Amino acid sequence: MPAGLGTGFRELVDFHSGMRLFAADYTLHKPETIRYGAQHSFCGLGFYLSGKIRVGASCFPDTFMLGGGQSALFISPDIEEYTESVYVQRVVRVAIALDGDMLQSLALENEGLLSEALSHGPQVRPGYVALAPVSSVMRTTVIQMLACPYHGAARRMFLEAKAMELLSHKLNEMQAAAGRKSNPPALSSRDVDCVRHAATLLAADLEQAPSLGELAQTVGMSRSKLHLCFQQMHGCTPFAYLRDRRLETAASLLAQGDMNVTEVAYAVGYASLSHFTKVFATHFGVLPRRCLKRPVSRQPG
Repeated sequence: MPAGLGTGFRELVDFHSGMRLFAADYTLHKPETIRYGAQHSFCGLGFYLSGKIRVGASCFPDTFMLGGGQSALFISPDIEEYTESVYVQRVVRVAIALDGDMLQSLALENEGLLSEALSHGPQVRPGYVALAPVSSVMRTTVIQMLACPYHGAARRMFLEAKAMELLSHKLNEMQAAAGRKSNPPALSSRDVDCVRHAATLLAADLEQAPSLGELAQTVGMSRSKLHLCFQQMHGCTPFAYLRDRRLETAASLLAQGDMNVTEVAYAVGYASLSHFTKVFATHFGVLPRRCLKRPVSRQPG
């Protein structure tokens, strides 16, 4: 981790089995957006113990949030650009990418699990992502990987074994879930359009955003259906989506330095400065005034 960005480490390890491991434990000095170049088709597993990361990629029409306590399965076509907006909280994560041969092998050996994601995900959007809680055994394995005491070849063997262990935990979880209930049906194209319209309306007027009832009526859905479809597409509720857009806009306005904290709070729809400060600090891990580019002065008259 470059000293100017924060403290901690990020590590990338390639294995002969066709897996690539990304391990990280770091804290940024301020919110940063990290951009990655084009990537080939891949299947990835992510395990997040702490931190908040908003992901954007060319294969997804909308961004989505990843946070502490979540695991994720990604299946993506070729990506022209991939971004991660990382907030000022300690990020502890492990991600595993599988190459095409390994993905095909797993799909054949686990019919109905990965193959379902491969065949039905693109009907909703070009990329596929499924979020679930990090189980206790997954958490323990991630902690063991980050605290690996070995070096050299022994370290690589240990990490590869633990990566396979994480993969087996995830596959076992998916098999158990498939046995309990069938996967929810894919959203119709109309439902997808309605949710996208709802997200656009929420982001269009942060100061006076519509209520859930008003939003549902405008896009032509019931409140309950909009809530469920929105969560299926974005991984969060409409309220959480609006909160995140407000706070991200607030951070951007503070960084510009043209408004003080109170003005920014009102501009993004918070009537209470104390409530804004509390929510902002919880979300970013830093007080709003720490994000000001410079003190804002006002000339008399």
